[in-house]
Amino acid sequence: MGNVIDEYSKIKLVPGGESYPFQDNEFLLNTFPFKNIINFMYNQFDKAGANRWSRGKKITVFNHPNGYNFSSVICFESAFGDFVRKFAYDGAQTLAVITEDSWSYSDESLVQHFNMSIFRAVENRRDIVHNGNSGVTGHISSTGKIISALPFWKPSYMIANVALNDRITIYTRFGEWFVYLCIIGILLFIFISAAKSLIELKENIKKHFFAAAKNDAVLPSYKRVDEYINDDNNYNLPSLDDIEYSVNKKRKDNNEIKDNVLKNTDRFSDYTKDRQEIKNGSENYNIFDDNRFASDISSVLTKIIEENEESIGSKDIKKNKSNLKKR
Repeated sequence: MGNVIDEYSKIKLVPGGESYPFQDNEFLLNTFPFKNIINFMYNQFDKAGANRWSRGKKITVFNHPNGYNFSSVICFESAFGDFVRKFAYDGAQTLAVITEDSWSYSDESLVQHFNMSIFRAVENRRDIVHNGNSGVTGHISSTGKIISALPFWKPSYMIANVALNDRITIYTRFGEWFVYLCIIGILLFIFISAAKSLIELKENIKKHFFAAAKNDAVLPSYKRVDEYINDDNNYNLPSLDDIEYSVNKKRKDNNEIKDNVLKNTDRFSDYTKDRQEIKNGSENYNIFDDNRFASDISSVLTKIIEENEESIGSKDIKKNKSNLKKR
């Protein structure tokens, strides 16, 4: 018998068949109430015939007496590229896969498992011998070419001339860097798109909210009169009620506003009584109680309409004049 140089224990265990959930989590296994739930779950697994094996702890690279290094992964482990690369990174010049696939009772499953080793060979540029008990046994080159293979479900053996390689590929050194790069790119794309959408949503909400608030707000009539007088492009002719409200509003404000009202009424010099009542702040005064005063206001508004006659449609002019005559 030969001497035992080193050993390797399987690290990637099949969930349910070879390992139980949380079996390596000491905190959950020893903390109430998790430990009671986990123990109950483990009892059900035991009754179903599942296995709970101890997990291996280290990556092993065997040093062959003939002077080369190799590693072997077991069954389920060959499905994990980022795991297999660690053996090549630690110095394995060639790799072997030892597997038992008879449990599947499916030829497709046997071929699928064998094809996984092709990817592992290309990723690490290592020749791989895939030894399948009741499955596929074959030799795969470092370029992914199947050099030789045995038919499955039949007893046989194979001798392979395996090439050695100690060069480190980008994948062997950095692992799933491209996958992580793609994930980061996708997350950045989602973040940028979401940020753009949120900005647009914010602007739309702000636009509609303030527009609605502005539309819902009741603009004092006297301000509407001032806006109309100061805005040459404003075609919304104020009503006589608006003018009445604006005069009363200004009359009830501070002395400065009263002085402005007096200045605006200077053009009606024949109405001394009217100016005196505005100056004294009479609460019972209404500029529309006097038909002559209303007639003069109507004349002023008519003049405003005539000044904007070029920009206002003829239909609107007739309508506004008609309203003024009625009042």
